Amino acid sequence: MPSLASIKPKLSYRFYEGRHEVHYYLENSTPHQIEDIMTSKAQVALVIEKEFFVLLCQFGNEPWQMSPFQWHRLPKEQRIFQPNVWEPALLEVSIVDMNTDQTYAQRTLQLDHAFTASLCGAILVQAANRFDGEIAYEKDWENLTKRHPTAEKLLPFATARTLIIP
Repeated sequence: MPSLASIKPKLSYRFYEGRHEVHYYLENSTPHQIEDIMTSKAQVALVIEKEFFVLLCQFGNEPWQMSPFQWHRLPKEQRIFQPNVWEPALLEVSIVDMNTDQTYAQRTLQLDHAFTASLCGAILVQAANRFDGEIAYEKDWENLTKRHPTAEKLLPFATARTLIIP
């Protein structure tokens, strides 16, 4: 089985310099598909696991996608986090070509207060806890995806969820 690092995800959540970003990778996309993702409702959910959390996203009529995140996998210089849970977080969404890494479009979503608090709390808990390393992380991710092979199957276990309507 290939390692997590060798598989290009359809969704990639990134956190750095205090910013929350999602790269949504598409292959052979159409202008209608890109417009739908950029202008339709969006849903975001959070599932917390032992070694990481999973951000799940759905844009427009696209299926749910998921991306794991682990604070300790960030380069040390990027591990700076001063959350303001009183301000709704912004989630920057980029639609990216899976083959060329060309960005087609970008959109910024405002997460609600409750989801912001849950997401920031999950990051703070990870930052405060010990990291058992890449092998444990990959094993836990593999176990999770065996139990819940799709984002739709993982969605019922979300501890936080939000709907953004443009």
